[in-house]
This record gives sequence, C-alpha cells and structure tokens, in this order.
Amino acid sequence: MVKSDDSGIDGGSGRAGAILGRSWLIFPILILAAVLRLLMIGLPLWFDELASIFFASQPLDRLWSYWMVRETNPPLYYTILKSVFSLFPYQLFPMRLLSALAGILSIWMIWHIIRRVTSVQAANIGATLLALSSLHLYFSAELRGYIFGFLCVTVSLYAILRWIDYSSDRRARRFYLALYMVAGLAGVYLHTT
Repeated sequence: MVKSDDSGIDGGSGRAGAILGRSWLIFPILILAAVLRLLMIGLPLWFDELASIFFASQPLDRLWSYWMVRETNPPLYYTILKSVFSLFPYQLFPMRLLSALAGILSIWMIWHIIRRVTSVQAANIGATLLALSSLHLYFSAELRGYIFGFLCVTVSLYAILRWIDYSSDRRARRFYLALYMVAGLAGVYLHTT
C-alpha cells in the first residue's frame, strides 16, 4: 500500500500545502459538516420519509417477515429508526439527527481512506468537498437509509484497506476482516433501490 507522509501531495512545498497537510484540519471540517447538517434537520417531511415512519412504527416481527416484500428497501434502516422512534415518539429532530450523525461519520471515514491511500492534504480536500456536497447534505437530513448505505460502503473500504496493511498481524487482520464483513452485510440490509 502506497502511503505518503503528512506533508501533502506536493511534498509540503508552499504555505498552502503546509496548512492543508495538517491532520487537525479534519476537526473544523467535521464541525462545518455538523453545522450544515443540523441546519437541514428542520426540512418538512416528504412522502418517502412518511413511509419510513410508517415502516418504523411496525412491530419488529412484521418488519423482518414476508410482509416486507411490498417494500423495496430491506428492514435494517427501519429497525434502527424504530429504536429512535421508541425513545422519542413523533419527534423529527432525533430521527433526523440519526441520519446527520451517519453523514458526519461517513465524512470522517472518507478522510481516513484518502489519508491512507494518498496524503493528509488530499484527505482534507476530499473531506471538505464531501462536507459541502449538496447531495450528501440532503441525504444526511433524510429519514431514508441512503446515507447509512454510504456509511457502510466507506467502513467496508476502510476495513479492507486496513486488512491489507496488517499482512503479518493475524489478530488485526481478523478484526478488520470481521469489520469488512459486518459493514458489508449491514450495507446489504440498508441498500435502497
């Protein structure tokens, strides 16, 4: 696995490369991402989100039964939403906060992936672009499983990269392979059509 140092893509030449190549910049990027996602939480519900609430209000044995064949999305997201719904019934903020947190976590994972493969500077740029992405912002506010599917993909990719890195450490390899498998399986049950 090729991994450059923390000095940036251009070897740290120039002030911009030195500033962008700092690992601590991920924290202001994540704060920016959080603020933008929290501003989106108050959007009105639309039909598919109302359907998510309907499915989340169903009993667990119904969600994980043949009854769900009428829904094109697997039941894991609805099960997760059901747990929040049971703690905070009919409260939009906690339900949307769940998606916002998944979006922020996916930005953090993307930063780690890019940093492992290229540099801190590239990771900071990539995380900033994702934090400002209108589509990512929108999915981070929706009561749908889209952002959770994205999160599973990022965790899977990170886990397999780490699995490759630890070629001689059996314990670490088993951990990252298990993480890859769990994230992949969760992604199957969170996918959207």
